[in-house]
Amino acid sequence: METQELFASVMDHEPEVDDLSNLKDRLVHSILVTTCLIGLLILVPAVYVAWNAGSIMLGTIYVIAYAVILGITLLPAKYFNIKAGMLVMVPILLTVNEFISYGIASSGTVYAILAIFLASALFSLKSGLIVTSVIGLAMLVIGGLITSGYWYLDPARLENSFEFVHWVIRVAQITLAGNLLILPLRFLVMRINNSLNKSLQLTESLRSERHRLRRIISAIPGSVLICSNDFTGQIMWSNNVAEREFQLGQSTLIGLNLADLFHSEDDFVNVCARINNRQKVISEEVRILRADNSTFWAQISASVIEMADAPVAVYILQDVDQMRQTQKAIQQLQKTESLGLMAGGIAHDFRNILTAISSHSNIALKRLDDADPARKSITKAIKAADKGAQLTKQLLQYAGNKQIEVAQIDMNELILENLQLLGVAVSSNVNVTHNLADNLSTITGDKAQLQQVVMNLIINAAQAMGERQGDIVISTERLYVSPEDLLLWKIGSDEMVSGDYLHLKIADTGPGMDTKTLNSIFDPFFTTKEEGTGLGLATVLGIVRSHNGGLRVSSEVGQGTDFDLIFPLVDR
Repeated sequence: METQELFASVMDHEPEVDDLSNLKDRLVHSILVTTCLIGLLILVPAVYVAWNAGSIMLGTIYVIAYAVILGITLLPAKYFNIKAGMLVMVPILLTVNEFISYGIASSGTVYAILAIFLASALFSLKSGLIVTSVIGLAMLVIGGLITSGYWYLDPARLENSFEFVHWVIRVAQITLAGNLLILPLRFLVMRINNSLNKSLQLTESLRSERHRLRRIISAIPGSVLICSNDFTGQIMWSNNVAEREFQLGQSTLIGLNLADLFHSEDDFVNVCARINNRQKVISEEVRILRADNSTFWAQISASVIEMADAPVAVYILQDVDQMRQTQKAIQQLQKTESLGLMAGGIAHDFRNILTAISSHSNIALKRLDDADPARKSITKAIKAADKGAQLTKQLLQYAGNKQIEVAQIDMNELILENLQLLGVAVSSNVNVTHNLADNLSTITGDKAQLQQVVMNLIINAAQAMGERQGDIVISTERLYVSPEDLLLWKIGSDEMVSGDYLHLKIADTGPGMDTKTLNSIFDPFFTTKEEGTGLGLATVLGIVRSHNGGLRVSSEVGQGTDFDLIFPLVDR
C-alpha cells in the first residue's frame, strides 16, 4: 500500500471486522438460501409424484415443510438461533427419511454426520453430542420397527435392514465418526473465534486511536498538511482548516505540490533542505498563495515522520495576518476599556465640579444688580460650565455610562429621515448616496443616539474631503458573525455573541488616514481638525458599545475610509 493510500485509509475510513456471530449468520443464511433453491427444484416433482400417486397428504406435508424452511430463511439476523436450528434440523429430517425409506444401506449416514457437524459448528460441543444421541435413538427406533415387522420395506432392495444388530453397528459408526469430527471442529472454531476477537480488540483500539488523533488534529489552530518528503511536497492529506485557508476542497488539495503554494520557491527549498537533514522547522514566516492568487503570511512548522515505506513531511501553517489582526483587536479592546474607565471617572468628578461652579455662579448672578459690571463675567462662566457639561455628557457616552431609551429601531428608516438634514450639513461638492437592504429586521436601541452616530460619521467624512469632490455611500445588510469573527469586532461591546447582525457601512472617497492616525481616532480629545473637541468618534464608539454592537475601520492614504458598524438584530 502506498503512503498516500495509507493515510487516506487511516484518517478517512473506518475499518470493518466481522465477529464470529456475523460470520455464522451469513454462513447459515447462505446455506439456507441454497437449500431453498435446490429444495424448490426437488419439491415440484416430488409433490407432483405424490399427488399423482394419491398421496395428497404427503405432498401437502412437503409443501408445508418447504414453506417453513423458506419463512425461517427470511428471518432477520437477530433470530440466528432459530435459523441455525432449522439448518441442523434439515439433515436430521433427511436422515430419518432416508433410513425409513431405504433402510440401513441408504445415504442417511452422510446426512447424520452433516447434522452433527452443523450442530457443533453453529452451537457447541454439547449440541453436537445431543444431535448424535437424537439421531442414534431415532435410528434404533426405526431399526426396531423394521426388524419387528411394524414397518414394511422391500426385502430385495434393502438387505441387512432386517437384523437389529446391523442398526446398532451403524449407530455406533455414526457416533464414532461424529465424535471424531466434533472435537477437532470445536478446537478449530475456538481458534477462529479467538483470532477474530483479537482482531476486534485491535480494530476497536485502532478506531479509538483514530478518533483521538482526529480530535488532536482538529484542535490545532492551523493548516495541517502531510506531504511527500521531497522537493515537490506532494500533499497526501489535509485538515479542514487547510481547506478554508487555501480556499480549495480536500479532493482538490490532495495531489497538489506544496511547492506550488509557496509564494517564493526559495522558501520551500530552504524548509525542505532543513527537514531532510532531520532538522525541525519551528515558527518561520513564509508567504503562501491561495486559490484566488491572494497571499497571506504564515508561520510554518515542519518535521519528518518515518513511515513503513517512506518518510513523510508534516507541515503546520498558521495565518500570521489573522493572528496579528486578532492581537490588534485585543489590544484596541484593552485600550478602549482603559480609556473608557478613565474617561468615565474623570467625567463624573468633572460633572460634580461643573455643577458646583454653575450653581454658585447662578446664585451670584441673582444677587447682583442688573447694572453690575460683574454680571457679564459671571454669565460667561455659566456658559463655559454648560459647554463643559456637554463635553462631560460625551465622555459618559464614550464610557458607555449613559442610560439609553430602548425602542425598536428601523435603521433604514432612520437613515432616510436624516438624509434630509444632511443636505444642509454636507457641502454641495459631496454626493451622498445609499444602498439599503430590503426587509431588514429592527434593532433595539436609543433612536437619538443612533441618529447621532450616523450624523457624526457622515459629517466627519464630508469635512475630511474639504472642497474636493467626493462620494459618501451608506449601506445596510444582514450579516452573520461567526464565533471566529467575533474578535474582529471586539473594538465594540464585550457582550457580543455570534449570530445575525445589522451591518451599517459608511464609506467615503476622501483622503484616508495613515496607520498612526487610524490607531488613535477613538481616543478621547484626539482630533486632526483645527477646531474640534476630539470626542465625536469617541462618542460614536461609546454608543456602539452601549448597544452591544461592534465597530471596525479600514483606511489607506488616498483610498478613502470605511466605517463598519454592527448591531444585534431583534430576530437573530
